[in-house]
Amino acid sequence: GLPGAECAIIEGGFIYVSNVNGDPRGKDAKGYIAKVSMDGKTADKWVDGLKAPKGLAISKGKMYVGDVDELVEIDIATAKIVTKHKAEGAGLLNDVAADAAGNIYTSDTGGGGIFKLSGGKIEKWASDPVLAGANGLLVEGDNLIVNTWGVLTGNGFETSALGRIVSVSLADKKV
Repeated sequence: GLPGAECAIIEGGFIYVSNVNGDPRGKDAKGYIAKVSMDGKTADKWVDGLKAPKGLAISKGKMYVGDVDELVEIDIATAKIVTKHKAEGAGLLNDVAADAAGNIYTSDTGGGGIFKLSGGKIEKWASDPVLAGANGLLVEGDNLIVNTWGVLTGNGFETSALGRIVSVSLADKKV
């Protein structure tokens, strides 16, 4: 019953699941976040009207959602969208991760590289060629672990080179 389920995160005794609900690059506002009971028996639309939400991260009472070309910030307590941070030049925002300082990172699978939200401002943070097709993210200590899809050909999610897993220093962006 969750169309296009993409990512799940546990918070406050619930599982929150992003649902693309259509074209993963679409901007049709059919996407939503579901709030699911831990036994999986109850799944309600929690926040809707999103484009095609993917990755989820939680930091300081807020949920951050990669949503095509925006990083959406949701107040968990009120289930209200606080703001949508437009990521200029993004091809397809995907996964999201938070560091201990509250900085938020989102992968740009479609355009390659990583965007960072800090102090309310989002900007391209890393764009090394090795980050082509950046997809899954995990903050581990002082590093951002990035799983890349590979070099996209422009034909859907087809690649001309395989993806890899790399570690990027949060301090100096060294791969």
